[in-house]
Amino acid sequence: SDVCSSDLVEEAAGNRAGRVLLLWSCPASGYLNGTDTFVTNQEGKFTQQNVVVNYQRKTPPPTQVVAVQDSWDHHFTAFGGQNLDEIVKDYSDDAEINIVNWVDGSMQTFRGLEGVRKAFAELFAQMTDLSDLGAPVVQVDEQKGSVFLIWKNPASGYKYGTDSFMVNSEGKFVRQHVVVSKLGSDAA
Repeated sequence: SDVCSSDLVEEAAGNRAGRVLLLWSCPASGYLNGTDTFVTNQEGKFTQQNVVVNYQRKTPPPTQVVAVQDSWDHHFTAFGGQNLDEIVKDYSDDAEINIVNWVDGSMQTFRGLEGVRKAFAELFAQMTDLSDLGAPVVQVDEQKGSVFLIWKNPASGYKYGTDSFMVNSEGKFVRQHVVVSKLGSDAA
C-alpha cells in the first residue's frame, strides 16, 4: 500500500512559485521510495513536476514448467497402448474434454479424471481396427503450452480427427478439444 512519509506544501506568494514536495513509498509494487516535486504558478496550476523513484523489479517466484513434449510423449505412448491408468495421469483433476462430431453435430463433455477415463474407454471401444491409425500432423508448442494434432482411423469409422490440448505449468492437460468426422450414431 502507498505510504506517505512526509509532504510539504507552499503556496505561491509574490514573485515566488508555489511548490509541493511529496515523499512516498509503495514497496508492495516495487517502489522502495519516491519523491514528487510540483511547481505551481500564481493561479495554483501545476507548471512542472519532477519524479524520482527507487524501483526494484518484483520477480515472480519461478514456476516449475514441465516440458510439453515430455507430457505429449507420455500421452502418445499411453494412448498407443490403450492404457487408461496411464492416460488419466496426463490430466489435471479439473480437466475437461469436449468431443464434437461434424457428421451428426453431437457434442459430449467429460469432466474430471473419471470423465477422462470414460472418454477414452468409449473411444477405445469404438476404435476396433487400428491398422490405418495415423497422426500425420503433430505440433507441440512449448511456449503456448499446447499440442495440436490431426489424426485418422478410417478402418474404425474415423475419417479424420483433430485434437487441441492445453497444458498447465505442471505438464497436465487441462483442456482438450476433439473434433471428429465419425460415421454412425455412436460417435466419440
